[in-house]
Amino acid sequence: MKIENYDIIILLSFLLIFSFSIGWLYSKKGNNAKKKETTSTIIEIKEIPPAPSEEKDKKEVVLPPKEEKLTFDEINSNIQKMIIFNAINNLIAFLKQACPQEMVVDIVKKIIQKPELKKKDKLHILLALALHHKDKADIKLQLLEEMTKDRSLLQDEVPILILSINKKLDTLIPHLINWNQTKEEKKQLDLEKEALLYAAKNDDLKALQSLKTQSIPITKKDASELLWTLVKSNGETTSVAFLKALGADLDYTDPKTKMTPLIQAIKNKNLKAVKQLVTHGADVEKPSENKNIGYPLQIAREIERLDIERFLREKGARD
Repeated sequence: MKIENYDIIILLSFLLIFSFSIGWLYSKKGNNAKKKETTSTIIEIKEIPPAPSEEKDKKEVVLPPKEEKLTFDEINSNIQKMIIFNAINNLIAFLKQACPQEMVVDIVKKIIQKPELKKKDKLHILLALALHHKDKADIKLQLLEEMTKDRSLLQDEVPILILSINKKLDTLIPHLINWNQTKEEKKQLDLEKEALLYAAKNDDLKALQSLKTQSIPITKKDASELLWTLVKSNGETTSVAFLKALGADLDYTDPKTKMTPLIQAIKNKNLKAVKQLVTHGADVEKPSENKNIGYPLQIAREIERLDIERFLREKGARD
């Protein structure tokens, strides 16, 4: 009996050692496989090419030394490269630095004949060079006259004075005004009116301020009409305070529609505009001169704008 138990113990010990050995072998094999996998992964990561840079290649135009004089053909060749890359600012800088005064007008005439250039770019070049040569009356005048020779240039959506402001050429505005006033009356342009209406329609406060700074006259009547244009366009109305400071009547009645700016804002369903007008002093109870239109609170109810109606009541409107 003892011998049998002893045999069983030996057998169990042998089986236990065998199972441990098998387990160790499999464990080692698994670790080696994992190690290989990790090594492979690392290699794969290393082989991934870097992401391409998001920054696009920029073609820089190197300006010649100021003392270097270029021929007409050399200037034209440089200009053509800049036009291809649409490097308008570089082109202007190049002309200011490298183009002799006696060639400027002829060179610019050739440039604005390029069909690949946009109208606003042609105007930008003319205006920038006119400002650069502002002390040379003959060059400045010839450059400005090029705008009227090609009437299509002046049919751009953005008026000349606004373009001057956008391109940071504000100080050219008085020169443009003087140039326009020297033209025959029938050939004069509505530079100031076009610019003011455009600025008001687009709620361009920066442009309105710049035009005022450059001594463009804006009467109280003008300010009232600009306020009407601003509200009628049904956009933002951040220029309300500025126009009021210029003397705009917030209760101005438009001669054609017989409506006030506030009534127009309500009809536009523009709560922001309503708040701007009322906050700066518009009368919440002033009716339209056309009795068929009615008064502000009545219109707000008719168009079912409870938010506007509630605001008007909070500001003192009553039935």
